[in-house]
Amino acid sequence: MQESRLPLGATTLAAFALAAVPLALAAPRAAAATTTLTVTTAADPATTACPATADPCSLRAAVNAANTAGSGSTVIIDFAVAGPITLTQGALPVNNGEDLTIQGNTAGSTVIDGGGSDRVVALSGGGCNPTVVSTLTLSHVTLQNGHAQFAGPDDGYGGAIDVNCADVLNLVDSTLAGNTANAGGGAINDNTSAPVTVVRSTISGNRSTGAAVATPPDGGGGIELSTAGTLTVIDSTIAGNDTAWSGGGIYAVTGSTLTLVNDTISGNTDSGTPAGVTATGGVYAQANLTTSVANTIISGNTPANCSGTLTDSGHNLEQGTSCGFSSHAINADPKLGTLQDNGGPAKTMALQPGSPAIDAGDDTTCTANPTASPPGAGGLDERSVTRPQSAHCDVGAFEVVATTTQLSAPTTATPGQSITLVATVSPAQAIPGQPTGTVTFLDGTSVLGTAPLSGGSPDTASFSTTVPSGGTAGLLARYEGSPDFLPSTSPAQPPAAASPTPSPSGSAGGVIAAPNTGASPPPAGAALLAAVAGAATLAAAFGRRRRRRNA
Repeated sequence: MQESRLPLGATTLAAFALAAVPLALAAPRAAAATTTLTVTTAADPATTACPATADPCSLRAAVNAANTAGSGSTVIIDFAVAGPITLTQGALPVNNGEDLTIQGNTAGSTVIDGGGSDRVVALSGGGCNPTVVSTLTLSHVTLQNGHAQFAGPDDGYGGAIDVNCADVLNLVDSTLAGNTANAGGGAINDNTSAPVTVVRSTISGNRSTGAAVATPPDGGGGIELSTAGTLTVIDSTIAGNDTAWSGGGIYAVTGSTLTLVNDTISGNTDSGTPAGVTATGGVYAQANLTTSVANTIISGNTPANCSGTLTDSGHNLEQGTSCGFSSHAINADPKLGTLQDNGGPAKTMALQPGSPAIDAGDDTTCTANPTASPPGAGGLDERSVTRPQSAHCDVGAFEVVATTTQLSAPTTATPGQSITLVATVSPAQAIPGQPTGTVTFLDGTSVLGTAPLSGGSPDTASFSTTVPSGGTAGLLARYEGSPDFLPSTSPAQPPAAASPTPSPSGSAGGVIAAPNTGASPPPAGAALLAAVAGAATLAAAFGRRRRRRNA
């Protein structure tokens, strides 16, 4: 997948820039020199030096070096090696008060694999020492195949990431997929009193099996949000996760704070909840927690989308009523596509043509600064497509891109003549991929026919037709849209003259007017009246001159 790389620093507000909008997730620390370590091997040896002149630098060695730098240090880890990197020595520990950014490659090739035997990252601040607080920012990475087992030092929480104490986690433009927790939080266990923020990321295909082993039981196939935790999810997709307790997507417990802005939560399941527990595939919210849900799709989760009480901040969509949405709410099928590569660093669920989520969002929410209260989506979707693309922002993590359609037709033609119409469809914003589907060609309101887009550059569709005997009523082309791109219609060509004009052979003919230049052509009779009026004025003037001569 190709996408524009948004640079992320490790130290200050710019570390979470949403376009030109800084996303401040925690108070910036005092300025510190930044150390950059580059990973040069996909191996995971138990011991290695990093940086070093003789030895290759592994990811584990780079993380250990960041830990050694300790409290107050700022470290960026980047990659000169293609993934996947499979961990063989257990989870990567981030635990000594550093400000660490792990910055993957924008091509989406930086995959960190837990190997199925341990979680991928353990973020715990020096034994919960309040003076030793680590901040971890993960950008443009995929964490997969982690397994938090309920045994030994690994307590079974957070299959991909376990964040504890007062440590800070920022997940940006990344994917957590295929991870498992034997307790709670198939992808993330949010057990910190500090903010955990997920921006433009996808959490999919993770599972928690907590009912079988945890006491008390835990859920959250995607994320478990524990007491006193603060979780903010913006422009992100949570899809296809499963739990054996409750909250296939998110499980939030009493005392926590949950904020959802322009997210898509769909296709999550609760496959094993025992009797007496409310089975919930989407979001399980216990009593007495703080929530805010805005511009978000929670739909298509099994057996229910929501349980508990969610604070409806407006413009949400659910096919059903379990979430209790009422403020500018939409109860309808969102018409989501499958989770797939639609451009950007992570897979997304596109809005299909005719989705009620299109243009149904609140513009203030989707364009507001993410640091506002309540936070906004920063004017971007999960793929960093600008919002809004049309009249209003779309609901959910995906914004359908606007298009323009231009029609090219011959400037003149006679009735009965065959002509070729060519429509060119262009996206309003360049993203990977291009418009697909069909273009409908019309003469006024009458459909002449349809043609598929070529898929070339420029992206065109061609259609041949015959000029009717009475001329045309006004030719135009209408692009019908696709899951990634909005429909659009070309400006209409002006009508052709209805009166035939003799041809050299004596047969009748007609003329199609030139393409529309933006000015309305005068009615056919107006030109004739103007000519008559001009002739009358000239004759009157000539007569006055003759009378003066004869006088």
